[in-house]
Amino acid sequence: MRIQIKDNIVDIYNNNSDEPIYSFPKDTLADVIYSDGYYIFEWINQLIGRTWIDTTILYKLTKLIKLEFPNNNIDWDVTYKMIDNSQ
Repeated sequence: MRIQIKDNIVDIYNNNSDEPIYSFPKDTLADVIYSDGYYIFEWINQLIGRTWIDTTILYKLTKLIKLEFPNNNIDWDVTYKMIDNSQ
């Protein structure tokens, strides 16, 4: 799997495909939700339940968020635990 940003859209692709399997606006990378007392990355919460997603892509998304939106309220320890526990 790979991630590509084009025209302010984040696309997730299977390695052998030219069509994205999932897309969302880049400016929503920093969106958070409040869950059980913590702020977590909203797209992680939505993507974690997908059977096709893998932890590598989820971790790449967290790196992208940190690069593009470093001033966020995301609790990274909780987010990483969610990713690790999803597989």
